[in-house]
Amino acid sequence: MEMLGFSGPIAVLFSSITLSNVLLHPGELRRYLPSHHVELTALENDFFLEIVFLLRTFFFI
Repeated sequence: MEMLGFSGPIAVLFSSITLSNVLLHPGELRRYLPSHHVELTALENDFFLEIVFLLRTFFFI
């Protein structure tokens, strides 16, 4: 966000406000989500596991 000239903490604040408004009105979100169960492939699952590992390592160590 700083590349765009915005403050990072302010961007996080407005993102959280936006997400909380979406969560308070779940009917609005349903039209954008698929109505059936989506399953990840093995490759996608491995990729997300690696991303989670990197994020945990970065934020908790």
